[in-house]
Order: sequence, then C-alpha cells, then structure tokens
Amino acid sequence: TEGHPIESLTPGYVTQLIALNRLQSDIYEGATRPDGNWSDYAYRVVFHNESGWAECLRRYSSQTALLWEKLALAAEPYRSILIPCTDAVHGDWSYGNLLAEGEQITGSVDCAYAGYGSRAIDLAALLHYAYHHENSEAITGPLRHEIVIIGGASLLTILLIYRIMALVEFSMHHHGDEGVAAFVHSGEKILERLS
Repeated sequence: TEGHPIESLTPGYVTQLIALNRLQSDIYEGATRPDGNWSDYAYRVVFHNESGWAECLRRYSSQTALLWEKLALAAEPYRSILIPCTDAVHGDWSYGNLLAEGEQITGSVDCAYAGYGSRAIDLAALLHYAYHHENSEAITGPLRHEIVIIGGASLLTILLIYRIMALVEFSMHHHGDEGVAAFVHSGEKILERLS
C-alpha cells in the first residue's frame, strides 16, 4: 500500500475513514458469534477485567485508581449491552496504522489482529486519539455521530471507556508516568463529555 502514516486527523481524512469503515459492515454472516471477537473482548475488558487492565488501573497510582472508579461508574448503566458482532474490525486504527498520500487515505497496515466485531470499535479508536490530540469538533463530531448511529450512546460510552483503559494501560509500559498522566487527563475530559 502506498502512502505514509498520518500524523494528525483532518476533516477530509475523517470523511474518508468513515466511508472506509462503512465497507466493513455486515461481513460476518455466521449463525453464532465467532470466538475471540473484538466486541466480546471490549465488553469483558470493561466489565470483567479481561487482560487485567482494570486491575492495572486500580494499582498503578492514586490517579489511575480514581480514573478507574469514574470509568466503572460511567459503564455500570450499560452492563446489559450486547455489542454487535457482524462487521470486520481492524483492532487498532491508530494514526501510525493509517496511510495517506497527500489528502487521500490510501489504506491501513498492521492487520495481524483483524477480526470480527462492531466496526464502531475502529471508529472509537480514532475518536479517542482525536480527543487526545486534536480535540476539534469538526473532527470528533462526525466520528461520535457515526458511532451513535451504529449503536447509540451506550455503545459510544462503553467503547470510549475501553479505549481509555487501553491507552492508559499501554502508557504504563511504554510512556512512563508522564504519558500515563496525559492519557489519564484526556480520559477524564472524555468522561466529562459523556456525562
């Protein structure tokens, strides 16, 4: 695939990525939910300490423990959610995995963990990064709107909580206290927007 990793989102990129994401819709036609799907994984991370992320947040620092309390409280009303599992999911739509040539999105890379789930999972990854880096309504608004179309405010809330947990936990191992603090701060700001 030609192109270079994007360094930031633009409204034009967002429009193209939403269109690309819609192509991932209704790919899985099995009679039962596939094992190891992204939707069930995200749900278990939030509600059942899958991968141990909740425990990491509780133990790392007083700031991450407080964030976890806020995340758990925000998630609790949606415990009965069943995240759809009919779409293709990349699993990590980070800026580094999305390629562009000038103003044109040309593809995505690092598809080793692609599978089934809700395409909203990829949009939530983009939205989380956009809140953390750009925080422009022209960029976050369309992403947020598309997720709500897919599964309502409940899906938006659960997937953003999942992404907040993912990036705080990742920072613990790769970015040190400063990186953790940055993602805790952006996580708290995202929660304020959801309330």
